[in-house]
Amino acid sequence: MKIYKLSVIMGMLIILSGQAAAIALAAIPVILAIIRQMLACIVMKAAQSSTNLYILYQFLDNTVINSIKEMLATDSLRDLILFPEPGIIADPVIVNLVEFLTHLMIPFYTLLVASTAFYLLFTSGSIVGRARAKSTLIKLIIAVVVTIFTVPIIQLLLDISRKISHIVLGFADIGLASKLLITTAESFSDDLLYLFLASYWSGFAIFALFSTLAIGMFVILILRFYMIVLWTILFPVTILLYAFHPLRRMGSVMLQQTIQWIFMQVVVSFLLVSIAIGVESLPAHFLANSYFMTALGMVSFSLFIILPFMTMGLMDMMAVVTRFGGIDISTSGLITIVDEMTIEEVGTQEITPPSPVKPF
Repeated sequence: MKIYKLSVIMGMLIILSGQAAAIALAAIPVILAIIRQMLACIVMKAAQSSTNLYILYQFLDNTVINSIKEMLATDSLRDLILFPEPGIIADPVIVNLVEFLTHLMIPFYTLLVASTAFYLLFTSGSIVGRARAKSTLIKLIIAVVVTIFTVPIIQLLLDISRKISHIVLGFADIGLASKLLITTAESFSDDLLYLFLASYWSGFAIFALFSTLAIGMFVILILRFYMIVLWTILFPVTILLYAFHPLRRMGSVMLQQTIQWIFMQVVVSFLLVSIAIGVESLPAHFLANSYFMTALGMVSFSLFIILPFMTMGLMDMMAVVTRFGGIDISTSGLITIVDEMTIEEVGTQEITPPSPVKPF
């Protein structure tokens, strides 16, 4: 009986599975027909929009990529790296702003110098406090002199940075690096056309990524000019904060930013020369591989954006390490250490009473 029931169940399953298979086979042509209609609609829409996408791509190619290729020419790239000339800081607008801030700082300098001198002359403070006040007074007097010569000092730093960069750019043929970057731009110019026609959003995303990388290096170099102008105008405030001990940390950060933005062109010059030397030392079969050269160009574009900020971060890290390591110790810090050692030594000495005077 059990065998009979089992055989009936098996037969029903076979019939049902056969019907399911038949239904599935009958549904395949319907599914394929739906897929064909969907593909036909996609092709028709792509054909209708390809003209508009091609026009959009030509506009972006002419305005962005061609401009990038023109700026990547050897002479243009060299001039952009060496920009600005030191004399541009002597512009009347910048000089007037610096003089305005300098006159604005005079009351603060007068107040700080007078209060520090009053503390030294009429207050009986600790040895450490008086030593720190004396150091602050000397720094404030030096800061007044430095503030008066703000524009010549910035011009001197710019001239040093420009001459170092000019020497570094002569170490190799930067035309090789320029050619690599132009080849990368041209390669993307050809390949992005097919990406635009095949997939609008994917093509636009890749185009935006490449444009950001390519334009980023020029943005960094142009941003350097505006940052130099900004920190030149704020230089009197920077020196005042650096000279005044309670606000010295803020002034130190501002002074460090001023120096870093001035000498950033030296870092970019070293990077460009390194790319040129790397291209010159590559074997011939690597130079013939367009995919490898395009990838190398993309890495180079990325380094022009990342390396300057990495260098600034590395300089900040080195400054922190040297401070914690005791290498960068200020004059007031040395005076404080010496005074504390003297106080400890005096405190540990035993005081013996004078011996009585014997009668004659």
